[in-house]
Amino acid sequence: MTMTRASCHMPWAAFVSMALCTALGRFSLAADSVQFSNPPPQVGERGAREMQFSLDLSVTLRQAGQLISDRRQQLTRKQERVVTVVEVTDKLVTKAQVFFSTAREEAVEVDHAPNRITQPIEGKTYVVERRASDLVVTDTKGNDVPPEERILVATAMESIGRPSPLGTLLHGKTVAVGQTLALPNEMASELFGVKEPGGAAQHVELTLRSVRHELQRQVADFNMLIVLKLPGGGTIDVKGSVEIDPDTCQVASASFSGPVTMREEHGPEGHTFEMISDGTMQVAVRSGFVK
Repeated sequence: MTMTRASCHMPWAAFVSMALCTALGRFSLAADSVQFSNPPPQVGERGAREMQFSLDLSVTLRQAGQLISDRRQQLTRKQERVVTVVEVTDKLVTKAQVFFSTAREEAVEVDHAPNRITQPIEGKTYVVERRASDLVVTDTKGNDVPPEERILVATAMESIGRPSPLGTLLHGKTVAVGQTLALPNEMASELFGVKEPGGAAQHVELTLRSVRHELQRQVADFNMLIVLKLPGGGTIDVKGSVEIDPDTCQVASASFSGPVTMREEHGPEGHTFEMISDGTMQVAVRSGFVK
């Protein structure tokens, strides 16, 4: 009887051992490289995005070499939205519905009460449609919306009707850990989740740091470097990390920061004053599909 048990259990143990070795081998390969795919969007798909932006600045005013004022201020913005695909044309989302659950900003200055603003788009739903080069924003009944709301919505939904630069670049590619990708400069907007703050992107690169499994999916973890050209001259390096879903080429999360320095002159000739702003910028973005 004992021999019979042994003969029954040995094949199963061997099978488990082989399966475990195979799984470990696959995991090792997956950890060394990852392949990306950018499937076309589907009507009814829903995606959520959360973006938080903070700017901590010291602002100094000088005139004729003399200090006029020196103050410190902080600006934070937070936006959370859910986008539902309404129409797809030629594999592009050309019409979508967007709900802004949160849209707020706060300005804090030393020795002053915080100035908290709830933007007029918070708690509202809009329909956004790309018509040729125009981005049309209406309410859910097709009515025009106030100019301020239209600008805020259009800024957040600028990618509607346009191919994903990240998806176009990565689709079908296999990237190895340690490999660096040079990205088109215009891709900085997609990574930031907003227009590039503080200047125009001069150089954008991603270096694959690792690949891991999370909630039955792979996540590609990149180091990021964006070099921004400042309006007043010079450049700054913005560094951080970006997590990308290889199955969709969507940014799952991004976190980065960098120094901000701006110098501007104001006033009529002979009475100009210089405004110098120094500080730190931080941005955090999280995205994902909603069931």
